[in-house]
Amino acid sequence: MCVRPCFAALNGLPPEVIKIILEYLDVASKKNARLVSWFFHQTFELSQKIIFKEWRFWRMSPEKLRQFSDDVKTVTGIEIRELTGKSKAVDASIEYLVLNHPELKAVDLGKLNCTDKALKVILSESDIVDIRVSNCGITGENLQLETGITLALKVLHLRDCWALTSQGLKNILEHLDKEKLKELNLSRTKVSLEELNSEVSTFPNLEIIRLNQCSNITDIGLISFLNKSGAKLKTIHISSTRITLSEVGLLSTTLNSLEELNVSSCQGMTDKGLISFLNKAGGNLKKLVLSHTKITLSKVGLLTTSFPRLEEIDLEYSFDISQACLITLLSKTAKDLYLNIDGTSLSSYRIKARYPDIYVEFNE
Repeated sequence: MCVRPCFAALNGLPPEVIKIILEYLDVASKKNARLVSWFFHQTFELSQKIIFKEWRFWRMSPEKLRQFSDDVKTVTGIEIRELTGKSKAVDASIEYLVLNHPELKAVDLGKLNCTDKALKVILSESDIVDIRVSNCGITGENLQLETGITLALKVLHLRDCWALTSQGLKNILEHLDKEKLKELNLSRTKVSLEELNSEVSTFPNLEIIRLNQCSNITDIGLISFLNKSGAKLKTIHISSTRITLSEVGLLSTTLNSLEELNVSSCQGMTDKGLISFLNKAGGNLKKLVLSHTKITLSKVGLLTTSFPRLEEIDLEYSFDISQACLITLLSKTAKDLYLNIDGTSLSSYRIKARYPDIYVEFNE
């Protein structure tokens, strides 16, 4: 069946008619329509100025972003995996987007050569609730936001912002509505939680914290942060850090809401620290990732908490895990969970013999 006549017919319709047709489509259908062909992409998006509220691009130049800002009427969310160009042009295009679309609620920008000027423009828009800026050289030290600005951010991602400093992070966090923030991602940055004062680092409704590969995060800094902002945390990711969990005794908060703990590749983590932390976690834990660690579970006898909701344990390439200790841990969990022991010396047959309902992933 030839579809070219259909293209020709659409091309002959007035923009107003195409707009009416598209208003009957949901967001997902609109996104799919632009992927059909370059003709649809051009007709439905830029050239005809059709209303789309959520946008996603793989790569874009500052010039294209300015054109996009002019051509599209409503933009509540935009994701650009790579925003190319020199910093001055990138900063100006981001400012142009934000100023031309006050309805903007979510910004996700990656691999961009921007400065603190661009971040300041985004943060100055108090209606934005979701900011994700990754893989760029912002420091946060030159924001100089106006006094009295309070940001109702729910999500703040600064992943791979290698130049971000602890002072810069404080400059950002001190302008946030402490009650609103639910997700904070500082993975692969050099910030230290120890330098955050008590007022800045208190976020009572925080649900997700990601600190993967944060080389400057210390046990004291982590525990101090959790004591102030950990009561409702559901997800804690601290993989590939120097965390040992040896200071858990200083943790005064019970992490009853915790559902996912990822400490993979934490080579310095101790068995006593892990078990002490799990005792603080409560029974709502669903996923435990201990892969690529030196944990043996030799202190599992000190575990006083059961995990009836646990759905997954990942022990991949944790060579020192004891079979007997693992079985002791499994006795504290649900009888039907996913267990990854690939790359270890553990026997899936012995584990299955004791717990036949457990799904074991293991390359025999």
